[in-house]
Amino acid sequence: QGKYSEAQEQHERCLAIKLKALGESHPSLAATYANIGTLLDTQGKHEEALHQLEKCLAIQKSSTEEEEDPRAVGHTKFVMARLQLKRGDLGNAGELFRDCAGIYGRAYGEGHRQTLAAVTEARRCLEWRQDV
Repeated sequence: QGKYSEAQEQHERCLAIKLKALGESHPSLAATYANIGTLLDTQGKHEEALHQLEKCLAIQKSSTEEEEDPRAVGHTKFVMARLQLKRGDLGNAGELFRDCAGIYGRAYGEGHRQTLAAVTEARRCLEWRQDV
C-alpha cells in the first residue's frame, strides 16, 4: 500500500544479514538484489533498479544457478530490458531481449509464450530504432 521506504528498509536489512552470513557471491543474494530492483522500479528509480538487477545477474551468471535454472537468468535479463526501455535505451533493451529469447528458446522451446514475448520485444526495439 505504498510503504516503499519501509519495504526498502526491510530488503536492505535482509541484504546486510545475508552479506555478513553468506558473503558477496552467494546465490541467495540474487533474489534479494532482484527484489530491491523491483521495488526501486516501482518507485520510478530506474537507474538504481538497473544497478541492483546487474548485481543480481552477476551472481546468477557466476553461480551454478545459470546451469541449473537458466530461466532465472532469462527473467532477470527480461526485467532489465524493460528497464532499458523505460530509460529510452532501445539498443541495450533489444540486445537483452534477444538474449532472453535465446535462453527461453533453449529452456522452454521456440514456440513457448515466454520465448515469443522476448522475440516480439526484440523486434519492436529494432523497429523503433529504425524509426528514430
